Amino acid sequence: MGEGEGGKIQDSMERARGGICAMAESAEEMFRLAGDGFARFRMESLQAAKGRGNAMGSEAVRLTAALVEGHEKGAGEESRALRASIGVIHQIKLIGDSIIDFCDTVLVQMREGLLLSDAAFEEIITLHGKVVSIMQESIRCIREDKGDPAQSIGQKGLEVQRLLDNSRAEHEKRLISGACEVRSSVLFMDMIEALNRITGHVVRIAKAWPAIGA
Repeated sequence: MGEGEGGKIQDSMERARGGICAMAESAEEMFRLAGDGFARFRMESLQAAKGRGNAMGSEAVRLTAALVEGHEKGAGEESRALRASIGVIHQIKLIGDSIIDFCDTVLVQMREGLLLSDAAFEEIITLHGKVVSIMQESIRCIREDKGDPAQSIGQKGLEVQRLLDNSRAEHEKRLISGACEVRSSVLFMDMIEALNRITGHVVRIAKAWPAIGA
């Protein structure tokens, strides 16, 4: 590979890192809007979050196309970084999809006038906050390009997923015992599942990032 091609690939990777950072920050803001919509019963926040998610899908396509074009002749470490970059872009896009699912669930709850118990409501707010926290840490590592975030975020992600699994299991027990209304319980578990998926995507981003930031 010639020096000119190497420079083109390097420039393409630098632009990709910038685009990935912007996508990740947009996903965080989208998730905050979704949480605000849930906590304050604000449909406009939920709709705004969904709008960002739809735009994120288009941005993922644009960034991926630019990367592939810039690396047509890449090899070795460049190809490894390319694959990791495309993977991270896709994971951020999937975060956006999962946030849209969360928003849709909350919108159904609001439109049908279904109420969660006070305990379930607070549980979602607490779990949302924990997912936001690891998302922020992952984005900070991407933005500052410092260290290997995989171990720290991987461990925190497992802890959050254990909390989500426990929450789902306990709620299923309450549902079976007849302590919860079926329709609102299904929506609660849908929200838990969306938060679980978001956490998994954040962890996978952290694991892939060293190959890009190197």
